[in-house]
Amino acid sequence: MKDTIHTITILPKRIEFKASSEQTILDAALEQGINLPHRCQIGACSSCLCKRVSGKISYTLEPMLTSSEQEQGWTFICLAQAQSDVVIDFSD
Repeated sequence: MKDTIHTITILPKRIEFKASSEQTILDAALEQGINLPHRCQIGACSSCLCKRVSGKISYTLEPMLTSSEQEQGWTFICLAQAQSDVVIDFSD
């Protein structure tokens, strides 16, 4: 799959940054000086858990989420890689 660059929007503050499809959303944010909630960076602590409002993602490792939680949009950004422009909400 070809590496592409996507725009990530973080709500409710409408923070925007770019992320490669080959890096996690959290890694892209941190590289650009955007501090998002995180601790373990392996999907175990739930600090980076947020709601995906729109966009497609894939995971580097399968997250510890039920299929129902994934269908509702719950996302671990430490494991998620953007496959399109993505809007994420940390206000829930």
